Amino acid sequence: MHWAALSEIGRLEFDHNRILDDAKARIRQRHDELDLFLELMPEVFTYPDFHAAYQRAIGRVVDRSNLYKRAAGLLAPGELSEPPAATPRGRGHPPKHYNLRRVLAALGETA
Repeated sequence: MHWAALSEIGRLEFDHNRILDDAKARIRQRHDELDLFLELMPEVFTYPDFHAAYQRAIGRVVDRSNLYKRAAGLLAPGELSEPPAATPRGRGHPPKHYNLRRVLAALGETA
């Protein structure tokens, strides 16, 4: 078993395509529940990672700063003081890294 982009999935047996379509629709309906999307993130992630995953999940472009305003309070407890050692550096300030377990613990959930 492996993860695949929904766009890469072809015809499946039985009613599995319908099940996937229903799941996509349900996720898009629940776009305001940011904690749902946090549970889909890897153990350590950045806000740009979260923003990109959120947009892919709901199927539309979302203003980066508006989403950050909504997500900042959820992400703050998971902020790492030091980024992982293998973090690539580009131009500008490096993005903050968040620990999924800390974020979910602050929400009262488990990873």
